[in-house]
Amino acid sequence: MKLILLTIFTAIVLTSCSEDKAVNTDKEAVKLTLENVKTYPGFIDFETTYSLYDLEDSYIDSINSVLSTDDKLYIYLKPDCSCTASYKTFPSLIKTIDSSNISYDNINIYMMESEENPYPESDFIEINDLPRFYVMSGGLVTDITETSDTVSIEKNIYKALKK
Repeated sequence: MKLILLTIFTAIVLTSCSEDKAVNTDKEAVKLTLENVKTYPGFIDFETTYSLYDLEDSYIDSINSVLSTDDKLYIYLKPDCSCTASYKTFPSLIKTIDSSNISYDNINIYMMESEENPYPESDFIEINDLPRFYVMSGGLVTDITETSDTVSIEKNIYKALKK
């Protein structure tokens, strides 16, 4: 019985993570809430990854010390189970936001099928790959998507805010 359930679950996950062959590049980015995102294929492990992420608390204090009410985060996602930034960095980013004083009013989350889809901030943010995470502080936009094993998302946010 367990083998049957595991097989069915695996089939559902693989089906939900498969990419569409035809991507509509005219389809506009869809603005979402965090709760909406969690229901998309490719984010099924969000809660687990979120809970396992070990924050660098010193950077949370640093973020809060330089954070302005005008600072904004722009998150552009693509439902994709194979992308580290989607299934690992995104939950880490949200845990960092939840642990700091960053207001959800200052966060814009979009779901896009392709980087060629139209999105509202195209006049000041250029997306060449998905997913992408940006911080806008003092009129400067910084891409904080890429993190190495030695650099945390908290450190990237702090560096973008203190410019």
